[in-house]
Amino acid sequence: MKKIFLVLLVSALLIFSGFAVRLGVQAQTYSGVVFGQWISGAQVTNTAPGYPAYNALFPGDIITEALIIPNSQIWMSGGMPGQGGAVFSFTPFYSLNAQIYVFGQYGMQPMYYQISSYQALSSVIGYAPYNSNVILRIFRPQWNAWTLVSIVLDSQGGGNIWMMQQVPAQQLPGGGVFVPNNPQFNPQNNPNAFIKIWIHF
Repeated sequence: MKKIFLVLLVSALLIFSGFAVRLGVQAQTYSGVVFGQWISGAQVTNTAPGYPAYNALFPGDIITEALIIPNSQIWMSGGMPGQGGAVFSFTPFYSLNAQIYVFGQYGMQPMYYQISSYQALSSVIGYAPYNSNVILRIFRPQWNAWTLVSIVLDSQGGGNIWMMQQVPAQQLPGGGVFVPNNPQFNPQNNPNAFIKIWIHF
């Protein structure tokens, strides 16, 4: 019995340490109603200085989905980065699962994960391929809105992370104001409601 417990403890520590080395976040499994919508996933409780998540993810953030894309990076510039690749746009206001159809025309199948627990998130980060880009869909209660994070693992030391900025409320013609979490909000009308990922083929 003691042997089994010790093996389980060591396995858990290895998963957490691998996760911490690559991202530097502590989280807990979460399910509940936030601002009138049911959300489940891994809720951030703390981040560690010196790791990619520090000052990008914050306590309270709820990570609900992950998409692993090999050989890719965040693309901040306009136009195309060159030959042998393509730029893809993602918005946080729709499920990542509903957006991966765009890869079909290139014969690609990125790895999609529904994050239902902290253990699921640990597995995704711990086993993502070297230099892969992990896109996380997050509900941030401080903003009452969804956002995206792009993490390129194991480059420039432990990796680097790019956090999408808060998308401001949108003033509509006629006087109405729609905030991003409103179902009538149309991200197509706001260029800041997307991140672009360059994928090298």
